[in-house]
Amino acid sequence: MPNRDYLPTSEADLYLWAQNFNSVFQVNATSLGFSVGEATAMQDQYDLFSDALSAHTAAVAAARSAKEDKDDQKGALVELVRNYVRRIQVNPNTTDPLRGQLGINVPSGSKATIPVPTDLPLVLLDWSVRGQVTLHVGPTPSNERINTFPEGCHSVLIEYHTANTDWQFVAITTTSPYLHPLGNANNEEVTYRCAYLNPRGEQGPWSDEASAWVIAA
Repeated sequence: MPNRDYLPTSEADLYLWAQNFNSVFQVNATSLGFSVGEATAMQDQYDLFSDALSAHTAAVAAARSAKEDKDDQKGALVELVRNYVRRIQVNPNTTDPLRGQLGINVPSGSKATIPVPTDLPLVLLDWSVRGQVTLHVGPTPSNERINTFPEGCHSVLIEYHTANTDWQFVAITTTSPYLHPLGNANNEEVTYRCAYLNPRGEQGPWSDEASAWVIAA
């Protein structure tokens, strides 16, 4: 049966083994018949391997960190792009040629086959939790068990404003309720309006405005 190789196979274990070997070898090199030059060659080669292994370990850690950062930034980009595209698709100034230039989906079929919503959604607000508002939107916002959007209404566009801002986009949601985290530093009144969108992203009329007095987060 062949003898087992005394050298470890993993680089980390080899480094520890070589560290011990070199330390003991340097003390006993002369008595074992090695010249000063040979002992120095062993020391130099151990130092080179040690430095190279440290550099490699650092590079691997940096590459892992770089990949994690790349993945995080990719995810953030995709989320932001999808958010913007949803807004672009429902903007009345968006044309099919512009959609093509942007590289986003161009709706197919005749617009006449899908009516623009005419229903006004009802809006019920819950601001019982600091720094956030929960919006119940639909025909029966007080009872979410039966609060389904009308036929032909695929989603709801939500906007809000405060005393110091104009109307701002919040979200396009296909479900109710919708949680809007504000994180406001001061108590403030927040006003919302909502509108149904059909599957093509065409907008119906705005709902009546609904306001909430949101306690600072």
